[in-house]
Amino acid sequence: MAARKVTVKLAGEQVDAIRKLVDSGGAQSVSGFVQHAVSVALDNVAGWGVLLADAICARRAHQRVVTSDPEDLTRLDPTLDVVPM
Repeated sequence: MAARKVTVKLAGEQVDAIRKLVDSGGAQSVSGFVQHAVSVALDNVAGWGVLLADAICARRAHQRVVTSDPEDLTRLDPTLDVVPM
C-alpha cells in the first residue's frame, strides 16, 4: 500500500515526548512512531469489535460472557452477565 502524507495536530507535550524517544533510540523517527501508534490503535479497535460482537451474541443466547477484564464490558453494557476468566 502506498503511503500518503497527512498533517496531524498533537499537544506540544506529546511531540516533545516522541522526539525524546527518537533522540534516545526508542523510536526510529517521529513518523515511524506515529505510524506504529496508529497501527496499534486500529488493531485495538478491531479487537474491541470482535469482543463486543461475541458479548452481544452471548447476551442474545442468554449465555455468560467470559473475559479477563469484566469491568470493561460491564461499563459498556451493564446488562451483560460477565464472569472473570
